[in-house]
Amino acid sequence: MTDSPVERDAPSAVKPVLAAAREQISRLRGGALLIGVERYPDLTDKDLPAGRNDVLAFWKVCRRLGYTQIRALSSPALTEDDLVRAELELAPELSPGETREEVEARVRRWLSRRAPEPTAELTGETAAEVAERVQEWLSTLRREPGDLEVSLGEATSDEIKRGAEWLARGLVTNVKLTWGAWEIDEDWMALPGLMTYSGHGAQRDGDLVLCPADTGRGLENAVSFSELHALFHPALERPGRKRPSDNLTIVLDCCFAAATEPTGNAQRVPTLTPAGPSSGTTPRATKEIGSRVFCASGRDEPSYQAMLGGHWHGAFTWALTVALEQWKIQQDGQFRRSTMSHAELLFRARMLLQALSFRQHPILVDGLGNLPVFHHGAGDGGETSPVPDAERPGGQIDPTGDRDYAYYRILANGELLLEIVATRTGSPQGGFIKGKEYWKIRDGLTQIDTNQASSIKVVKRARMWSDGNNPPPFAAAAASFICSLDATWTPRNRASDYRAYADESGGHQGFRLNATRSQDGTWAGTIEWFRPASQVHPMFFSNNTDREFTLTARRDAIGTTFVNYLGTHWTGPLTGYGDGDWKAAVLLPGGAPATAVQVRYQGTPYGIINARLFAGSTPTAAWASDDMDGSSFPTDAKASQGAPVTSVRIYADGNKGLVNLDHGTGWLTAWTSGTVIDAPIPAGCVVVGVRGKKRSGYGLVDIDLAYRQLQRA
Repeated sequence: MTDSPVERDAPSAVKPVLAAAREQISRLRGGALLIGVERYPDLTDKDLPAGRNDVLAFWKVCRRLGYTQIRALSSPALTEDDLVRAELELAPELSPGETREEVEARVRRWLSRRAPEPTAELTGETAAEVAERVQEWLSTLRREPGDLEVSLGEATSDEIKRGAEWLARGLVTNVKLTWGAWEIDEDWMALPGLMTYSGHGAQRDGDLVLCPADTGRGLENAVSFSELHALFHPALERPGRKRPSDNLTIVLDCCFAAATEPTGNAQRVPTLTPAGPSSGTTPRATKEIGSRVFCASGRDEPSYQAMLGGHWHGAFTWALTVALEQWKIQQDGQFRRSTMSHAELLFRARMLLQALSFRQHPILVDGLGNLPVFHHGAGDGGETSPVPDAERPGGQIDPTGDRDYAYYRILANGELLLEIVATRTGSPQGGFIKGKEYWKIRDGLTQIDTNQASSIKVVKRARMWSDGNNPPPFAAAAASFICSLDATWTPRNRASDYRAYADESGGHQGFRLNATRSQDGTWAGTIEWFRPASQVHPMFFSNNTDREFTLTARRDAIGTTFVNYLGTHWTGPLTGYGDGDWKAAVLLPGGAPATAVQVRYQGTPYGIINARLFAGSTPTAAWASDDMDGSSFPTDAKASQGAPVTSVRIYADGNKGLVNLDHGTGWLTAWTSGTVIDAPIPAGCVVVGVRGKKRSGYGLVDIDLAYRQLQRA
């Protein structure tokens, strides 16, 4: 914030306190009103199960955005313990290393604070008197960086209206100072804000309404869109004034249409509009609540609540927050915003709901489709990304919070299969490095697949390096392979076979190790870690005490499978083309080096539509895509076999993607227009895998190559 012309002309007694007030205001990062209604005492047959979980889901969004004022209203009301649980789930991301006691103390401090008063209307006979009044106001604003003001309450009609008034008042900082004939009357700032609602919606007298916990069967106490519009989008007294809605994002996870079909035990429809023949289409709200409104469904269709990731959620809240987590939160001046655009968020949420057959189509009421979600101001909003760009920490073994390392024994059908040392600190005598996983597969094995065992037992022991009676079971140099605890893994959102155990939240987690020992002694393959999509804590087998976990076969859930390709590295996408879908990675068995690349080519305008690798005289890896039109080049891949493939270059021609490829034997097709791109394969490394990106109606628009160090006898 810069001083206004009026402020620069203010008396010298006032200038210092105004500057100090501006500095304190600059520490505010945004405000949120989060509402979730489960219990309807006057409508016992209309209770919903998702409200509090939805509030906590958006609590995490607010915390990532750095919002400093949050009011959470739910029925039943959230407790301090609920916030502690949410903060513990966020701790590895926002406050790593913090203990539970520290989290509890922080939450208690937040709940004890009062929100600052954003508006100052102060008068005095002299400038000195006004300066004194400003100083008093300033004392209510003072906050330490990182401090929050948090309040919890019931989601009644009065509380929701008071909460909306509080949010509207808090998003615009207005300063009006008067002394004698001199006056300052300015809106300093419109803070970013978020209002979310999970509960029943309804129609009343041509208006749309939200239904608090004390709503009656005649929709008594319902809160109308018109009331909220008047608060967030008031008429301006004069040009240049700011509105609370200027930077306010609203998420409505409810529906306004009648429920016309049963939903069964697994789903709930959040509407109080009576079922039966409709007298007409659901009205568009005559006055929208704000200018950036995400709605769970079209105004004439239902939305749903369901069990997702072991917890009840509004399906839209789940889809929206899960999608947001896959994009970065980026600092943009004083505030933070997502690198995801409004249109991309709407599209991704729709796709997630469609994948699970929810019959609802979210809508976005705004004209900001390509601007970043939660952006501040009326400018271009900064760059967005069409693909997920957040770091994706994968399945990592817990090295145990207050110990130096954890030792794991993995037994399959009662027989030792492998051992793991996961380190929180480095060993004083050297060997074991901080933040690593050392995996040692049982001597004599050349292939391992944990899915072959009907059950797996994991025995965990927490250890200190100083405990001479219990040294690590093997030397670091004896490990079959080493992984980083904080590695970025490659995610796959699909069902998968794995061995799983029940976690403490009632969900389940699992993993699969599938690897082969090559002739040069290196292990290659994959570790797949499975977790429900709702879980954000990165550690597996997380517990600070010695413990045993029994894993059994499962294949009945969809979540995020994190894949670590052992012994390999990836070049990354070569063209960076945005559209299309990545196909599953294809790796040569045992990490064998590729000796040839064969492509399927369809000419203009498609170019290369598929590719596969050879090792030896036969293709030992599947095709990288499912499109088999066109012709193979070379026709006989054996003709180009010889030394391992250590370099690859391609021609990329705009939206046509890959049109030619050379792996050291010359260009495979006749297409030589476009840009030549060399794959960044380090010297001494060999290609061992490939994955392709296929665009519908076109060929391969991008390619990613796996490579590993070539070890020679």
